[in-house]
Amino acid sequence: MAIAGLILMQPANAANTVDIGSIAAFDLGTWNDSGGITESQVFCVVSENSGNNKVYPYWLKVTSLDASGNFALYRNGNPSSSAQSTLNVSFKHKDVVAATNFETLQPDDFESHAHDGGRTGCTTAGDNSELLVELTATELAAKLPGSYIGNFSLTAMGGVNANQLNSANFTVAITIQGAAAQVKISGLDDVNFGAYSGAGDLTADERFCVHSTTSSYRLSVSAASQDANGNFYLSGLSSGQGLPVALAFIDATGTSGNIPVLNAAISGMGDSLSENCSGSDNATLTFALNEQSLRRVATGDYAETFTIMIEPE
Repeated sequence: MAIAGLILMQPANAANTVDIGSIAAFDLGTWNDSGGITESQVFCVVSENSGNNKVYPYWLKVTSLDASGNFALYRNGNPSSSAQSTLNVSFKHKDVVAATNFETLQPDDFESHAHDGGRTGCTTAGDNSELLVELTATELAAKLPGSYIGNFSLTAMGGVNANQLNSANFTVAITIQGAAAQVKISGLDDVNFGAYSGAGDLTADERFCVHSTTSSYRLSVSAASQDANGNFYLSGLSSGQGLPVALAFIDATGTSGNIPVLNAAISGMGDSLSENCSGSDNATLTFALNEQSLRRVATGDYAETFTIMIEPE
């Protein structure tokens, strides 16, 4: 009995190849508080079989090597950074040869559209793939100054059975140059002690918001009635007498000021993110009138205008 068989073999030099060409680090330089930033690289993605002389589709994805979740850069390369020190970025990809539109990539997820791979070295049609990184001005402006870096992996999937993988690592880096320091005070209103009953001291708290892009700030208070030693007075509207009033400050609310306010500026910590402190005051200026002074002055109305100066520190 004769048994005949046929065995098909690929040539020994046939190779099913998926490969990402060289992709360099994205160095986005320094951002100086002006506009968004985009930068792209063009490179070669090979997906071919040299045995049958065909190219095959490929798909790309980007994965963060620092942490799972969104694409992000971290201040000083620290993935445990706060929201203020985490800079979200986006990646987009397009087929250069087919001239397709950019497709926004989702973290660790292959793009939805397939693209024809190139031959080794992309020697026939040239580089066929473009990866773009994008940072918006809104995102950049909300972050603390400093150096931000993220580590990523770019993976190509393709080949004859669309299951071969090849990856290349790259970094994205940018330095955010701090804008000129800014401060803002809000939430001030008039302080009214009301009528004096004739006994005891009087105190009143003025609570307000201090925003400072540098967090720390200096506070000083002045008034026309302030003397050379920094003491303040309320002026009698009819009597012309001066009623001593003591001022004290604290960079908090819910408690009265405990740092005497005189000639020297006082340091405090402000809200660096929200101009209105997210609706919650973060500073208190306390005005105090003592019983002895109140009893000594003539009956009448007493008032003064105070100027509060806030400076970045």
